[in-house]
Parts: sequence; structure tokens; C-alpha cells
Amino acid sequence: MDYAIARRGLTALAPGDVVALRSGGPRMTVVQVLKDQVECTWFVNGQPVKQSFPPSSLRYMDVIGTICRWFVSD
Repeated sequence: MDYAIARRGLTALAPGDVVALRSGGPRMTVVQVLKDQVECTWFVNGQPVKQSFPPSSLRYMDVIGTICRWFVSD
């Protein structure tokens, strides 16, 4: 479990959470959490993009004002 999720007292991601791929990439907003996939959305050149990812490939991002920082458990 990701440290930031545990810190918030959560056991899983929820719609509205901001995430990014563990391998890097844009910040994405969680739209829907399914059993084995997390549907996310983000913008590319002003156009919305939507795709699903396995939960293990995502890292929760804690947004504080305009500063985003990673909470890393590993």
C-alpha cells in the first residue's frame, strides 16, 4: 500500500484522487475504481484523454496548494 494512502487512512484510491504512473508521466485524476483497474483522465493539448491502469502501476500524489510532492513508500 502506498504510504500517502495509508497516511490518509484509506485502503484504496477513490474518484477525485490525483495520481501518476510510477514510471512517470502526467498527473491524472481518478474517475472510477474497478476491481482490477483504475480509470483515469488527464489532458493532452487541451483534449481530455481517458485510460485504465492496474492499481499497482499508479502512485498517489498529495496536492498541497500549487506544490505537488511524491510520498514514496519504497
